[in-house]
Amino acid sequence: TGFNRFRVGPEVHPATRHSDPSAGTMSGLPPLPKQKSGMETMLHTAKSFRDAIEEAPHRVHLMCQIGGLAVILDGIFGVLNIFAVMDNAIYYVVNVYSVFFGVVTFITETHPENNPHALYENLKSTQKWMHEWAKGLTLLQGRGLFYIFQGAMTIASSSLLSFGLVVGAYMILAGITCISLHIRDSYSRQQTDYIRVGP
Repeated sequence: TGFNRFRVGPEVHPATRHSDPSAGTMSGLPPLPKQKSGMETMLHTAKSFRDAIEEAPHRVHLMCQIGGLAVILDGIFGVLNIFAVMDNAIYYVVNVYSVFFGVVTFITETHPENNPHALYENLKSTQKWMHEWAKGLTLLQGRGLFYIFQGAMTIASSSLLSFGLVVGAYMILAGITCISLHIRDSYSRQQTDYIRVGP
């Protein structure tokens, strides 16, 4: 005689005994959340930055003005290093120009919503004269190219892992932001021209 085997409950197919990772474990725990890849994180950050700029365009002025102030500080550090005149005179001259370009950037990007009223009133006349002297600074693409040039010059005159390297990369980012905003505005105007208004 043999032993009889009794089954309790419905029969479970062997293929269904393994848990599905996407559906959670057999203990009823919820599935693990999907982690974002590095590219998805970068795209999300870029979209958030773009949305912040579109909500308040004057933030572009503030971003570029901060960059101009950083260029001034980095240039002053280089100018104060008088020993560089003996070793690398060209770098000393570049730092002098950096201070000048930083001042131009700071004044150009002065905006009443980003600066104290007294500061804006004192710089407004200088800003107007500067815009008449350099028409390109009144255009987004002109300022963008100017900031990219500043960033490249700052990086070229800075050592590895220095404050100037960070400032240069920041200015290049500011320049790219200005140019991308110009391209977006140009595309929006083209789309608007195609719209026909009926009678």
